[in-house]
Amino acid sequence: MVAAGRLVLVFLRFGEFLFAALVAGLIGSYLQAFESSGVSQSWPESRFMYIEAIAGLSILLALIWLVPKVMGWVHYLTDFVLLLLWVVSYGLLVDFTKQFNCGSIWAFNEITKPGTCQRWMAAVAFSFLSICFWFISALVGLCLVFRSVNAGKWYRPIRM
Repeated sequence: MVAAGRLVLVFLRFGEFLFAALVAGLIGSYLQAFESSGVSQSWPESRFMYIEAIAGLSILLALIWLVPKVMGWVHYLTDFVLLLLWVVSYGLLVDFTKQFNCGSIWAFNEITKPGTCQRWMAAVAFSFLSICFWFISALVGLCLVFRSVNAGKWYRPIRM
C-alpha cells in the first residue's frame, strides 16, 4: 500500500509541476506584455508578482519532491502551506477577472480559444487544478505518515 501511495504522489507532483508552470507562463506572458507596452507605471499589480512567486516555488518544490527518495513527512506539512498559498492566488485571479465580465468563474469550456477572457480563465482553471493536486497530495502524505506512525516507524530511537 505504501508503494502505491508513493506512486500516486509522484503522479500528483508531476501535476503540481505542470499546473504551476502553466500558471507561471500565462501570468508571465501578461507581465512581459506589460513591460513591452511602455506604460508609465513602474510595476504591474502586485498580485501577479505574488502569483509568479508561488508558481515558481511550486515548480521548484514539485521538481525536488518528484524524486521518491526525497519524500519525507515534513513535506506534507509544506503541501498544506502551499495549498493555502494557492487558494490565495486563486482568489486574487478571480478578483482580477471580474473586470472583464467573462461570466462564471467555473466557465472553463472555452479556455482553448484565443482572447483575453479565455487567457485569464485558463489561469484561473489551472490554479484551481493546482489547489486540488496540492490538497490531494497533502491528504495522501498525511495518510502515509499516519500509517507509518501506526506501524511504529515514526522515528527510530538512537541506540548506544
